[in-house]
Amino acid sequence: MNTVNSVWIVTDRPEAVNYLVSAAQALGKEITLVFANGAEAIGAKKAYRVKGECFAESIPEIVKFIKQSNPDLVLTDTSKNGRLFAGLAAAALNVGILSDVMSLSTEDGITGETMVYGGTAVKNEKVSSSKAVVVLGQGVFPELTLDECPDVTALDAKSSGIRFVGKTHLEGKKNNLKAAKNVIAVGRGAGKAHLMDSIFELGNAIDAEIGCTRPVAEDEGLMPREAYIGVSGLMLKPGFCLSLCASGQIQFTVGINRAGTVIAINKDKNAPIFKQCDYGLIADIEDVLPKLLDRLK
Repeated sequence: MNTVNSVWIVTDRPEAVNYLVSAAQALGKEITLVFANGAEAIGAKKAYRVKGECFAESIPEIVKFIKQSNPDLVLTDTSKNGRLFAGLAAAALNVGILSDVMSLSTEDGITGETMVYGGTAVKNEKVSSSKAVVVLGQGVFPELTLDECPDVTALDAKSSGIRFVGKTHLEGKKNNLKAAKNVIAVGRGAGKAHLMDSIFELGNAIDAEIGCTRPVAEDEGLMPREAYIGVSGLMLKPGFCLSLCASGQIQFTVGINRAGTVIAINKDKNAPIFKQCDYGLIADIEDVLPKLLDRLK
């Protein structure tokens, strides 16, 4: 693969540093990292630790700072701050932007593969300029064991217009779905308050993270918005996915169609999920769940 000369990485998420730097090492020669307190400075030739409690406040100044170096490629994560930074950076650098790519290459210009039409098709996009800003998710490139960065400098990127007002912590079960090897996807049929403890118990039994379809998160309110899988949620690539009572609409299955093995349980024998899975069980989750837990114990 041809590589670009300079790659800058910007993220405030500790869990995103490794996969972004691993991607940068595959794509570029000289890597510079801009990161927030709490993350490790790894894999880069030069790193800048951003001061301050609120990363969003610093984004306009970070953009100005990066513009001085005019990098060939800028990578960021899929968080809200990452997307905010990506838009501002692409405008400031006057370059193309690729978002939520499934693959990324610098072989013949900067090109990426993205899903379109609700996941029913894949589009190859190539930026018109020789440089680009890319919003990159986890799992596109294999993560590497990276050395500590030898040159780390504090960056005092004071705000220019954005002010931190306050922070509220929402209680909820933490997950790391993007990195999970095993995933349980909870559909509306299983998204019932009296079943959720048993589903999390099942997750512990098979070492799986718990995600859900959009209605379970937004309509039923049983799981956080960050846990839902699909077109406007998470795109996952686990080794194993157990789908519990998800009907199998394309808006959901596009989020799991790169899983190694998919097992689906649904009492509706005509559910579309049975055309998308490797193994299917036609059964009522209320009957199956306690038996699964009993057997796994």
